[in-house]
Amino acid sequence: RMLCNLWPTIRKEREEWKTRLKSPAPNLKSRDKDIDWAVAIGNFCGIGCQPPKRVVRIFVSSTFTDTALERNFVLDDVMPYLKECALFRGLEVVISEMRFSIRESSIDKNLTSKICMDELKHCQEDSAGVCYILLACDKYGFRPSPTRIPKHEFESLLANMEGKDQLLTRTIYELDENQMGKPEYTMLNQRNLEGKIATAANFSVWDILREVQLALRRAAFKLWPDGAEELRNPRSKHRIKFYFISVTEEEVSRALFWPEREKIEGRVHVFFRTMQGLSRMPPDTPKLNDFVDVETAADGSVVLDTDATSMLSQLRDRMIPEVLDDLDCTTRYAPLTWADGGIDPWNDEHASYLRLFLDDFCRIVLNSMDAAEEKLAVMPDKILNECETHLLFARERGERYMETNSSRDALLRIQDYLDGPGGKLFVVFGPSGAGKTYTMAKAAYDEGLSRRGSVVARFLGTSHNSSNVFELLCSLYGQLRLISLGESTFSSLPGVGQDGHSLPQCPESFEDLCKAFKIALAKDCWRWGRLTIFLDSLDQLDDSNGGPSLDWLPADGLSDEIHVVVSTLPDILCHDTGPIRCLSMLQMRIAPQSNMESLTEIYPQSFVRVNPLDDAGELLKHMLKFYGRTATEAQMDAVMNAVNKADENKTPLIVAILANMVAEWHSNDTVLEIPTSVRAVHLSFFRRLIEKHGDPLVQAALSYITLAKQGVSESELHELLSLDDMVLASVYEW
Repeated sequence: RMLCNLWPTIRKEREEWKTRLKSPAPNLKSRDKDIDWAVAIGNFCGIGCQPPKRVVRIFVSSTFTDTALERNFVLDDVMPYLKECALFRGLEVVISEMRFSIRESSIDKNLTSKICMDELKHCQEDSAGVCYILLACDKYGFRPSPTRIPKHEFESLLANMEGKDQLLTRTIYELDENQMGKPEYTMLNQRNLEGKIATAANFSVWDILREVQLALRRAAFKLWPDGAEELRNPRSKHRIKFYFISVTEEEVSRALFWPEREKIEGRVHVFFRTMQGLSRMPPDTPKLNDFVDVETAADGSVVLDTDATSMLSQLRDRMIPEVLDDLDCTTRYAPLTWADGGIDPWNDEHASYLRLFLDDFCRIVLNSMDAAEEKLAVMPDKILNECETHLLFARERGERYMETNSSRDALLRIQDYLDGPGGKLFVVFGPSGAGKTYTMAKAAYDEGLSRRGSVVARFLGTSHNSSNVFELLCSLYGQLRLISLGESTFSSLPGVGQDGHSLPQCPESFEDLCKAFKIALAKDCWRWGRLTIFLDSLDQLDDSNGGPSLDWLPADGLSDEIHVVVSTLPDILCHDTGPIRCLSMLQMRIAPQSNMESLTEIYPQSFVRVNPLDDAGELLKHMLKFYGRTATEAQMDAVMNAVNKADENKTPLIVAILANMVAEWHSNDTVLEIPTSVRAVHLSFFRRLIEKHGDPLVQAALSYITLAKQGVSESELHELLSLDDMVLASVYEW
C-alpha cells in the first residue's frame, strides 16, 4: 500500500525500466588457450583458482531501526525486478539481509557480530559485481564489547583496572584454551551470565555488560596511550578500535577502509541520508530513539548519546569521504525534515526521496550486473568446464588430505600401480566414509603434479554431467579428443579431427559412444603419451543406460600407456535404490576365479581396500586444525571413546562430522553425550543446523534440494522458501 503511494505500477512496468529488463547479448571473449590446455591434460599448476561465480551478492549495511523502510522497499520494489533482470543475464542476485535469520540461540552465544562479518566476507569473495552497500544515516548503532579477547591482551587490560572493574570483567569472561596457539578469553553466553549474576540485587545482565564495557574502555586507553589517534584513523586495524566502534563501523572498516583499493573500486557504494535538527529535538520524542543514539542517564531519563554521535559524525562526514572521495561510489541526498515516526512515505518530501533512493539503488546494482555479465562473457565449452570442475575438486581435497593407516597403504598401492606398466584397471573399494574419495583425489593431484603425462579425473555424482553414464562418457571422450588434438592445434578445434591424427568427433548415440570410448583406450589406437584416468565412486551412477553394470568400462585390451584407477563401495543392498554390485562386476572381469574375501590378497596388483579407522585421534586433531581449534585431554578422550564404539562404522566421515561439533567447544565446556553411530552422528549434525537456523527452514531447504533433480539455484531456493508461511515465521523471529 505504501509502495502504491510512490508508484502506481511495479518496477518492470515503468517506462524507464522496461527497456533495461533485458540487456543486449555481450560479445563473447576468447578463452585462455594456455589454461584450457592445462585443464585438458590435467596440469594442476596451470589451472589457476576457482572460476568466478555468476552471482552478484550484496551485503546491505546500516543500523536497522532508522532504515527499516528503505530496506523493506528494496526487498518489495527493487529485488523482484533485479532477480528477473539477472535471469536474462545468466546471473543470480542475492541481498544479504541481516535483519532476518539471526536466531535467539545465536544471540545468546554472542555470535551476532561474527555472523555479520562472516556474511560480509562471503559477499566480498563471491560477488562478481557490487558486494557492499552502506546506508549512512543519523545512527551509529550498537557497540558491544569484544566477545573474544586474546589472553595476553585480556590480562594486560586487567592490570590496568581497579579491583571492582577487575572483578566484574572476570565475571563475564572465561579462558578458552581450545583456540589453537592463541588462548583467549570468551564472553559467557547470556543464559550462563544470567545464572552467574542472578544473586546480584538490582543488577541486570545489561547493567553488568555496560559496566564492563566502560571498564574495558578505560583500561584500553591506559594500555594504549596513543590509541585515541588510532581510533579515528580509518586505515588503522589497532586493537583499541574493537572496544569502542559499533558493529556497523566494523562492517564499514572491513568493506571500505581495510581492503586494497582495487578490491573496492566498482564493488561498493554508500548512500548518505540525514535528517535536520535531530540533536535539538527532545530525546523522548516518539520514535526518535529509532533514528539517533540515546542512553539512560543516572537519574533514569533518556538523553542523547553524545559519544556515539561524535563517533558517527567523524565516520560519516570525514572518514568515509576521505577514503572514497575519488572513487565515484557515493550518493548524497538533501537533508530531510522530521515527520511523525521519522520517514513517512505519505509525506511528499519523503516520498520524493524514497523514489530517488530506490531508483538509484536499482540503477547501481543493475549497472554492476551488466558489467559482471560483460566480464564473465567467455566462449562456453561444456567439456572443458566439466574437466575444470573435477580438477578443482581433486586439488582442494588433495591439499586437505590427511592420511590414516589404511588410506596411506591404499595410496602407496595406487602409486606402485601407477609406477608400473599400464594396460589394466586398479580398483579401490571400502565402506562409505572410509576416505576413498580423499585418497583418489590425493592420488590424482600427485599424478597431475608429477607432469609425466595427461590426467583425467571424474568424481562421479559431484556434478550433473557425472551422474549418468551417457553424460559421463561424453565428457570423458571429449577430453580424450582434446588431448589427441595436441597443444599446437588446440586453438583450431572445429576443423580438426578427421585427418587421422586425432580422435574423431564424439558420437551421438550411446552405443556408438561406448564403442568409441573403448576404441580410444585400446592398444592399437591410443598414441598420445601416458594417460591416467581416475573414476571415483562408480556406485554413484544412476540406472540410465545400464551405467552401474559397467559394461561401458573396458577392463582389458587397454594401451600400455594407460592407467585407470576406479573406486566403489563393496556390494551392499540399498533400500532406496536396490543392490549396488559394482565391485562384483569388476571382480568378475578382472579376477573371475577369486572370491570377495581374498581379492586383495590374491590380486594386490589390482585391488586395495580402504578400511575403517584405527588412528582416529590423529585424524581428529588434524581436522580440528582446519577450524584453528583443539580440544582438552578430557574432551578428546570422550570423543575417542565415542568413535571407538562405532566399530565397523569408524570412518573418516564420522570423525569429520564430530570435528565440526568439537570445534565449537570451549576448553571449559562440559562434554555431554556424544553420538556413536553413523545415523546418530548425522542426526546430531542436523540438530545443530536446526539450532542455528530453525527447524522449518532446515527441513524445507533440504527437502527442496533433495527434490530438485537437476539442482536448484540460490535464488530459486529463496523463492521456494518464501512461499512457506512456517519458514517465514521462523526466519522473521524478530
